[in-house]
Amino acid sequence: MISSVLNQDGSLGNGSQAIVYLTQFLSGFVWPQVIIDLIGFKFALMLAETCYLLFFLANTFPSWATLVPGSILSGFANSLAWTILGIYFTILSKKLSLLKNITFVHAQTLLFGIFGFIFFFNYILGSLWIGTILQLKDLSVNATFDYSKSCGANNCPLTTLPEAASKPSVSSVYALCGTINGACFLAIIIAFLFVDDLKYDENMNKIERGNISFQKLVQKFKAEFKSLFELSKQLKIWLLMPIAMFLGYELTYIWYEFHRGFVSCLKNVNYIGWTSILFGGAASIFSLLSSKYVKHIGLQTTMVLMLMMSLINQVFMISWTPNPNSGSYVIFLMSVSFAFTDCLATSQVRAVFGIYFPDNTSAYSAAIIFETIGLVLGSVLSIYFCTYIKLYVFMGITIASIFSFIYLEINQSKKSDTHTF
Repeated sequence: MISSVLNQDGSLGNGSQAIVYLTQFLSGFVWPQVIIDLIGFKFALMLAETCYLLFFLANTFPSWATLVPGSILSGFANSLAWTILGIYFTILSKKLSLLKNITFVHAQTLLFGIFGFIFFFNYILGSLWIGTILQLKDLSVNATFDYSKSCGANNCPLTTLPEAASKPSVSSVYALCGTINGACFLAIIIAFLFVDDLKYDENMNKIERGNISFQKLVQKFKAEFKSLFELSKQLKIWLLMPIAMFLGYELTYIWYEFHRGFVSCLKNVNYIGWTSILFGGAASIFSLLSSKYVKHIGLQTTMVLMLMMSLINQVFMISWTPNPNSGSYVIFLMSVSFAFTDCLATSQVRAVFGIYFPDNTSAYSAAIIFETIGLVLGSVLSIYFCTYIKLYVFMGITIASIFSFIYLEINQSKKSDTHTF
């Protein structure tokens, strides 16, 4: 979200994010699988990280001329990186299940849980970087501000916050961008040195790479479109759509409504850093323990528990009367609740697509497309509607996710006695 935070003038930040989501949606259909087949996992991951680096460089010198192409590259990188993650972990999960004599489901949730720990730990790093480098200072508070009518679920896009933060200096912004660019460049080097390109699949069959030609490219596109079309005929993929949308929608709610209407409105802008550190720490721990949840209570119960926890949190947020004097601990509790639901959604929703479609990599493209729909829907609602409207939509998506996932599990159990979670 660096673009929305640092580049707000003339809707530059929000506009660039819209381009990111649109590109992520359009490129998620077939491009990731084609690129992976042509150049392999290692170089595809390096390509995605290079696109991210160019996007962050564009944010260092923000203008429409730099951010439009940078955002296109970032959207493409999103679809490519998440597809690589899904396919890569599915192959590794199958190998791990054979080596350790454990179920594929256990192996899949274990690997995605470890990934989630590392992923959310970066929230702590990012918050520390921003807080240390930007050094924002709080400005005066409006003593006559009515918190109950303007904060929480009643917060709207045009609502003026009671307190503001000073704009960061130009030098500190450049320092932050330079730090992020350096970290991204380091990630490219790490991928080149340490990522295994997986020359053999889980059945020890050699994976063919290269031999790039226009004819092969056309054939691959046709094959991927056909695979995605055949996938769309299956009821399972549509029953998984709400839970993937839930992931994207929840992310936008945390980024926009929670940070603005609850944290910044009740406390101050700098408080976002503290809630983000708590969120990242709690989510890292929950992600690491997620495979234990699945092992002992089952995937179905874990996912439904996650959705029910989110629904309870949503009901509380829409019914709570904001009060700055007692708001701190409530905000922190909300942050921990979001950490639990978002870490399971991020790590296990993608695992679910791999479990239900272990031999169809197009399922990961479908997951990205559905998640992007949630991202776009949430972002559009954030621009035009108040928080309570977005909460009602959030509740609808969550309830739909609960019922569709339970129905899918019941259907799947009837079809296969061996398919248990």
